[in-house]
This record gives sequence, C-alpha cells and structure tokens, in this order.
Amino acid sequence: SSSAFDRRFWISKFLFMIVMFLLVFNKSARAAFKAMLQKFRKLAVGVSTFNEALNLGGTVSMRYAMFLAPIAVVQSVMSIQSLYLIIVGVLLTKLFPKYVKEDLSKKHLAQKILAVCVMVVGTILLTQSS
Repeated sequence: SSSAFDRRFWISKFLFMIVMFLLVFNKSARAAFKAMLQKFRKLAVGVSTFNEALNLGGTVSMRYAMFLAPIAVVQSVMSIQSLYLIIVGVLLTKLFPKYVKEDLSKKHLAQKILAVCVMVVGTILLTQSS
C-alpha cells in the first residue's frame, strides 16, 4: 500500500513542478494567474481551504480505517471510490446543472463504469494473489 501512496505523492509533485515551471518561465501564464488570483482572491482562498479540509478528512479517515480493519479490506473498498465519484457527479449534475456539468451520455457513462469495473477486478486479483 505504501507504493500507491508513493506514486500519488510523486505524481502530485510532478504536476506541481509543471505548473511552477509554467508560472516561472511563461509570462502570459503568470499574468493570467495573477489576474485570476486578484479577481477571485476570496473564492480561491475559500475553495483551497475547503479542498484541503476535505483532503485532510479523507486522509485521516483512511488511516483510521486501516488501523481498525485489515489493509486489504480497506484497499478494496477504496478501489471503488471512483464509482462513488461517478454517482456524485451524476447527482450534482442533475441537482445543480448550472454549476456542475458532467457528460451524462450513455457512451461516456458506459466508459466510466467499464473503467471502474476494470479497476475493481484488478484490485480483486491483486488482493487474492497476496
């Protein structure tokens, strides 16, 4: 399980470095970022704070779950979090179409559900081989 955390850590650091590179070396990206930050300062701080609170809550909850249950069980439940995300995306799109726009066509939903199924099957195979 630590390798999955390591991968996520390095992917997030890589993406952060790309953004920083753009902000440092691309004058138009830097100007656009400054303008956006000035225009939406309170909103940006509020959204960022909310995002960090959710991230912290999720991390603490996951660690607590790993403390209480076998790691394989926790990881298998975590593997279907994408399914929860699809459900939340559909619900938010239906409830707040002005603010949330998720493609709800049969083709895109089928692709998303198939991807979740592949991940779940992969997790089951990995869990059984351990």
